[in-house]
Amino acid sequence: MEQINNLVLGAGISGLSCAFHLNKKKQQAIICEASNDWGGLCGNFSIQGFRFDKFVHFSFTENEYVKNLFTH
Repeated sequence: MEQINNLVLGAGISGLSCAFHLNKKKQQAIICEASNDWGGLCGNFSIQGFRFDKFVHFSFTENEYVKNLFTH
């Protein structure tokens, strides 16, 4: 059995990104998420049949890397 040395807490955008970049470096990771769904603030929720996104505040960033993600 192969040993996995990386544990990522949370399957939000940061946790998923962390695991993705570890994988690009040929390292495996286990992601642990407390909620029933992944996505963190990039997820959504429903109220009376209407779906709402949790991530709207990301679009107001001044971070060029994050801005670039929204344009591609």
